[in-house]
Amino acid sequence: MNSNNVKLLLVLLIVALIAAPYYFVIMPLMEKNEAIEKEITALQAEKSRLEAHVAHVDEYQQGVREYAEQIGVLLTPYPKSLPQEAAILFLDRTERHIPMRLDSAGFSARATEEVTRAKALPEGEEGVATTPAADDGAASAGLLMGTPLTSIKGDLTLSYQAEYKEFKDFLAFIRSYPERMLITRLSANFGKERSRVEGTLSLTMYAIDGEGRPEVEVVNPGFDTGSRNIFIPAPGEPSIPQAIGGE
Repeated sequence: MNSNNVKLLLVLLIVALIAAPYYFVIMPLMEKNEAIEKEITALQAEKSRLEAHVAHVDEYQQGVREYAEQIGVLLTPYPKSLPQEAAILFLDRTERHIPMRLDSAGFSARATEEVTRAKALPEGEEGVATTPAADDGAASAGLLMGTPLTSIKGDLTLSYQAEYKEFKDFLAFIRSYPERMLITRLSANFGKERSRVEGTLSLTMYAIDGEGRPEVEVVNPGFDTGSRNIFIPAPGEPSIPQAIGGE
């Protein structure tokens, strides 16, 4: 090997020694640095977005409270459950307020249906609590954000007889009743005097069940239950001798 070839090999070796660190060390570090800079830029943008949210956190909390209050207002006419006593109490209140005759009443089984569903978070993502604290005004709404709600409905079928004015008062009573109900079927036949109405009426009563909703308190209208002993009169009733004309 002559001297020229040796010099050429030395030059190539020097070039390789200079280029190798660049290609195998410096370039990967530059690519890694570029990726880190992109990640830093993305994190800074996310930081700015979160800081903007934090700056408006009072507005967001106020919006959550107002939203919960509005939902509470919408749910007010709907009780949490629909016990059979609810229909009986409706009939009792009707007879107390309107002097009409209810000949028969039919009750149906309750039907339930999911109306809302809790939103599931993506896997690995943690949620942020947006439910107002217990001492917030929105707590009175009794609604937990994202809680699934279930609708409950039951049908009540009545046959009635009433004067025309009483019939109109009955329809107005249903409309103003504090618990939500809807007339789904109605028949009205006028008698010969044209002032008396008789027919059948079907009502659908509604309830909405969900976590945080207030429980339904059923109050009995105070029916007379008589006496456990037939020889002992109920309170306010005459004794047996008095009833048969004795002393």
